[in-house]
Amino acid sequence: MELKSSAITPGSLAEAMSSADLSRLPQIIALCSLKGGAGKSMFSGQLAAVLSQHGKAVVVLDCDNEGSMLSAQREAANSGVPLPFPVEVGTRDGYKRRARELAEAGNMVIIDTPGNSRELLTGAALVADLVVVPVSPSEFDIDRLGGLLEVLDDLLVVKPNLNYRLVLNRYDGLADARSLDKVLDGHGLPRFQQVIKEWTVYRKFVRGQVPDKAADPFRALLLEMLDMEVQA
Repeated sequence: MELKSSAITPGSLAEAMSSADLSRLPQIIALCSLKGGAGKSMFSGQLAAVLSQHGKAVVVLDCDNEGSMLSAQREAANSGVPLPFPVEVGTRDGYKRRARELAEAGNMVIIDTPGNSRELLTGAALVADLVVVPVSPSEFDIDRLGGLLEVLDDLLVVKPNLNYRLVLNRYDGLADARSLDKVLDGHGLPRFQQVIKEWTVYRKFVRGQVPDKAADPFRALLLEMLDMEVQA
């Protein structure tokens, strides 16, 4: 599938998002990786913040044992600038049911999963309309990617319409990152063309300090999701 959103210039991303039919976005998105520290929580929070900014009702289900998004919610509340979206605990026995309840109530749901839990990863992937796999250009992330792809391939037997996309996260443009970029393209793996750079400013989103241009990569990803849905 050819993605077209890369043709949208940065200056027009906010305008394009504001005029887009966001109701066509996947209702449940699961952030999945078998490796801890892949940036799933940052990704979940920033994606939810951008969606909220553009008027979309969104809830983050924090299924990670570390509770990074729940901590971010508490920190934001204590700072006097609450998050623009709610974060809920995703309990091991109830997160799939809760995701469906929230989606049926008109919310977009982002499931933040832990690393090293095939059980939670499998459950989240089965309930999700889209699985997003952040991949960082590190030796450890690449090593774990093969195992994750095997899990997703197995899930395709149970759920033939399983929809997943890889995204390069913490992309610094250096040799290893460029090499991984070519590997993903060479294997024809489903992926987003937009990459997320390694910006320390993303860690400050809980206080509303992320500049608008830092939100543009996430707007571009959402536009790719819309383009993907149209062309599917």
